[in-house]
Amino acid sequence: PAGRVVVRRGDEVTPQTARLLAALSSRRSSTPFALPALGAALLAGVLGLVWYFFLRRETLSPEERSLRFGAIVIATLLVLLLERGFGILAGAMAASVMRDPFGHVEVYLPALPHAAGPLLVGLMFNLPAAVLFAAVQAALVSLMLGGDVGVAVFALLSGLAAAFASQRLKERNVLARVGIVVALFNAVAVLGLTLFSGKPIDGRVLAAQIAAAALGGVVAAALAGFFLPVLESLTGTVTDIRLLELSNPNLPLLKRLSLEAPGTFQHSLAMANLAEAAAEAIGANPLLARV
Repeated sequence: PAGRVVVRRGDEVTPQTARLLAALSSRRSSTPFALPALGAALLAGVLGLVWYFFLRRETLSPEERSLRFGAIVIATLLVLLLERGFGILAGAMAASVMRDPFGHVEVYLPALPHAAGPLLVGLMFNLPAAVLFAAVQAALVSLMLGGDVGVAVFALLSGLAAAFASQRLKERNVLARVGIVVALFNAVAVLGLTLFSGKPIDGRVLAAQIAAAALGGVVAAALAGFFLPVLESLTGTVTDIRLLELSNPNLPLLKRLSLEAPGTFQHSLAMANLAEAAAEAIGANPLLARV
């Protein structure tokens, strides 16, 4: 903040003070805003083309393709805002804590919710889209946080874990278990990246990073569960979770049908079973056909 004394003559320069001085120095010597903005626009355009050509390969109608592209754009912006917000929070926590190892921002970075975006896309669409989203997100997050390769690799691994975990998710309340799975995967990824770096290992820093990574997996699953209904409403996407909810026989309409027209209800169930079997035989969505 303006007016804050960072260090006085004769004071010992602590690691925390050194980081503050380095940050202030880099801020003063930064390049004009126009150049980073132009670079960001070019990168966004390239990544947009990647999504365009990916969606062209999908067997979708033009309306569905446009809808899915819009959903991807909304999900990307949402995830970047979440990542940026958590990154600012991590920096603020590191700046406010003077005791090691919690005064290092690197301790808090594994807690960023890298898995939230791929989890959302995997639930809304399919595995290939979730995998591509994880790759694109890893590149964007790495650039947003300073171009650290380690951050990109960790974001990619966490996103891939979430993408594959989302394919076995058929109920909203199972998101908690998916969060635990991603949390364990994040912890292993942090440990592997630390060992691969070959740097001297500080046990306290490593333990704090592993705990932050596990927390990040749980937080990502919670955020995905919160924003999934919002994105479903905004984009008009019907997920398998929503289809399962619609097939619940305790819904008012189905319950009324079973009571007032039991013959029609049983006939509908029989037709649903036939439609489900037919959809499985031709590779269509059997749950959608059944509902």
